[in-house]
Amino acid sequence: MDETIEKWRSSLLQFVSTALSDFREQVSEQMEQFALDCHPWNGSIILAFLTTAEVQESPFLAEAEEMAAWKYYDFASVRSSSHPDVGQLMQDVYNQYDDKAVGAELFFKGCADVMASTAIQEALSKYNTSNSFTISVPHPDTGKEYYTESKS
Repeated sequence: MDETIEKWRSSLLQFVSTALSDFREQVSEQMEQFALDCHPWNGSIILAFLTTAEVQESPFLAEAEEMAAWKYYDFASVRSSSHPDVGQLMQDVYNQYDDKAVGAELFFKGCADVMASTAIQEALSKYNTSNSFTISVPHPDTGKEYYTESKS
C-alpha cells in the first residue's frame, strides 16, 4: 500500500502545482489564505483561496468551516476533472481501512506534506499574499489543522 500512497502523493503534488500555476494568471487580488479541503471518504480534494478583501468585509470567513463560501472555493474544479485519479485513488485506499479514522488521518497528513513541499511553496510565492497569509489543511468534520509552518 505504501507504493500506492506515494503514487497518490505524487499525483496530488502535480495537481496542486499545476492548478496554482494555471490560476495565477487569472487573479491579481491579495490572498489571505490558501486551503486544501480533503474528504477521503468521497474522494474529494478541493483547493480554495480566501482574499484579503473578503476577510476585511466579513471576518468570519477566515474560519475553516466557512471555506465553501470563499470567492475562490474550488477554483481548480476544471483541473480536478482532468485528474480524477487523485480523488479516486484516495477514496479506494481509504475504503480499504477497517479503521476509517486511521485512513483519513493518513490522507490529511499527506495533504499537509504536499502543501509544505518546495514546489507548492514556490508556486504560492508568485501570488500577491498578505503579511498574515496562511495555509490550511483542516479536517472538515473536526476542524483539526494538519498544516503547520514547521513542515519541511
